[in-house]
Amino acid sequence: MPKEFFLTSSAFENQGIIPDKFSAHGENISPQLSWSNVPEDTEQLILIMDDPDATRGVYMHWIVSIPKDIGFLPENAGRQTNYFGPKPPIGHAQHRYRFFLFAMNANYKDWPIEYITSDDFRKTYHNCILGEAQLMGFYEKKDLALNDTPNQPAAAGPSF
Repeated sequence: MPKEFFLTSSAFENQGIIPDKFSAHGENISPQLSWSNVPEDTEQLILIMDDPDATRGVYMHWIVSIPKDIGFLPENAGRQTNYFGPKPPIGHAQHRYRFFLFAMNANYKDWPIEYITSDDFRKTYHNCILGEAQLMGFYEKKDLALNDTPNQPAAAGPSF
C-alpha cells in the first residue's frame, strides 16, 4: 500500500473555503502548497487539481510534474504551469477542488498526462505510486458582474 504523506496550503485549510483570489473569478493565481513525509525512493512528484462536481464530469484544473527535491510551490507558481483556478457556474452549489500529490518511483521527462483524472492516473500508474497526499477546498461564486469574460484554461504546461 502506498505510504501516506501530507499536502497543506497557507491559503486555506483542508476542507476549507478557497479564497476568491485563487479562483478564475479572482486573480486566478495558484495557492501556496507544501508537503512533508515524502516517501523514500521518490523520483518525481505529480500534482493534479480537479473539480469532481463539474457539470460534465471531473474537470482538470492543473497538472504539473515537480522534481523530488522541491518541498513546496509558492503562491502563483501556476503562472508557469497553466493553472486554471476554481470557476463553477454562477448559481451552482459549492464545488470541491481536490489537490492530489503523487510520489512516483520513476522520473519521466514527459508523463503522458496532459488530461488525466486522478482516478485514471491511479489506475494507470499504480505500480509507480509510492504515496499520495491530498488537500481539498471548497469554492462557490454567488454573483458576478454581467460583463465578466470567462478565463479559459490553458493546455498542460511545462514542468518545474
